[in-house]
Amino acid sequence: FLLMELSVKPTKQNKEAARESTGWHLLLDSLLDLSYSHARESILQFVSRRYLISSLTWLERKGNRLETVRSSSESHLQKKLLSISVDDHRLLDAVENKSSFTLPAQQNAKNTDVPSPIHLFPIAVGREIRSALMVSDDIASENTRRFLRLFCHAIAPKLEILRLREELDKRALLESNVQKFNESIKDTDKDIDTADFWSSLMHTCTELLRAERISLLVFDEAANSFSAKAAAGSRTDIIKADTERLGERIARQVLQSGKPLVVEDVRLTETSAAPAEWNYKSNSFISYPITFRGRKIGVLNLTDRAGSENFSRLDLEILSAVMPQLAVLVNSALLKGKVGELKRLSVTDALTGLLNRLYLDERLPEEIRRSNRENFPMSLLMIDVDDFKSYNDSFGHTEGDKALKLVAHCLKETLRGADVAARYGGEEFSILLPQTTSEEAVKIAERIREQVATTQFPNRQITISVGVVSCVNTACEAAEIIKWADDALYEAKRRGKNNMQIYQNLYAAQ
Repeated sequence: FLLMELSVKPTKQNKEAARESTGWHLLLDSLLDLSYSHARESILQFVSRRYLISSLTWLERKGNRLETVRSSSESHLQKKLLSISVDDHRLLDAVENKSSFTLPAQQNAKNTDVPSPIHLFPIAVGREIRSALMVSDDIASENTRRFLRLFCHAIAPKLEILRLREELDKRALLESNVQKFNESIKDTDKDIDTADFWSSLMHTCTELLRAERISLLVFDEAANSFSAKAAAGSRTDIIKADTERLGERIARQVLQSGKPLVVEDVRLTETSAAPAEWNYKSNSFISYPITFRGRKIGVLNLTDRAGSENFSRLDLEILSAVMPQLAVLVNSALLKGKVGELKRLSVTDALTGLLNRLYLDERLPEEIRRSNRENFPMSLLMIDVDDFKSYNDSFGHTEGDKALKLVAHCLKETLRGADVAARYGGEEFSILLPQTTSEEAVKIAERIREQVATTQFPNRQITISVGVVSCVNTACEAAEIIKWADDALYEAKRRGKNNMQIYQNLYAAQ
């Protein structure tokens, strides 16, 4: 009797399994017509309907672990991450024996409040575990458990074909995107560190990954803080203005770890929610550290994928492939920006914000050569604050500095866009007027003199004296022009101050 039972029982089980498998054939036949992610969705829906299971979770292999990527339920359990090593002996035994295993609730530290055990059904090709199906409902029927084990065994080769097919497509897409990126940035180094450069770079990245929002956060080691160097998409104004919280949720951790982060659904992580006013449309994002020769530069963030899709490992691979070129570009642009800023500071007067004599000494010969070459007129004004020594003596150097700043403000308010105002030294200013005739220069000089004379100064009224010189159809030298303008200024002083004199008139009189 026992021998008969042992021989008959497997036959009955095989018949039951055969009958059950006929209910799978429509799904199995359709899987190869789907993408991997759609096949995964179809499998979850099928299992849920056929075996009346409400709490299903799909685990996917990432590195050396199986991690939660999708759930058929929004219950409290499914919002918790489950992660298990593929080297776990229970998984390996289950694969070897074509079985499943159960995690009692108390052994699952993240879900100790769940009374039902957790059943894991590995999906493997040979001994290679690719994914797993997790059931959080209590499975009362041993037949159901057996059918689920057989089902996972049946879908494994189909899923592997889809995975390999998508892997080939990914390689082709990756190669295409890298080539596209290289073409897009081929000429960007010509106009590096301009507004157009940063805008073009952000546009290239959003096109590459089909993201609607992007930001490039630059890390300042001295200040230990981030600033938004570039951004595109909605609410960029808030991101650029946020100086306190910027980068604290995610970017700082990503930059410190040096490891990129792709999140398909932030609700399945322990990351704190973004401020509501940022109005993100997606729960998926990528945060990628930018480093150059071991130096931490910043972080590139992308979110709001077009079509409400999630970012994936493929997107991370695409970014990884183009990041070396991107890092070189960003580093070069930032260095050029720093050099430009240092150069700007070196030719800028710290007190008034005007350019200084160093700049004028470089620019004036260039403008003279241009004037001589193209036969354009040019003019130069030399300005001196009247009786400034007595002003300092009476009210102190702090008040004197305030007066100079106010004079500089008058110059800025009066001049045209192409005109160049500089603090020449002490209380003396100079103004370069490109393509400006003597008659036009006289009007500008008189307008400046009147502006200062009618401005209310804090202690006593301030006036200026102005010397004007023009150069046209003459091979002028920089030293000569400055001397002539000084001569005209000296004559204005001699004639009682608070007036303007023209060098050509003095020359004609001689």
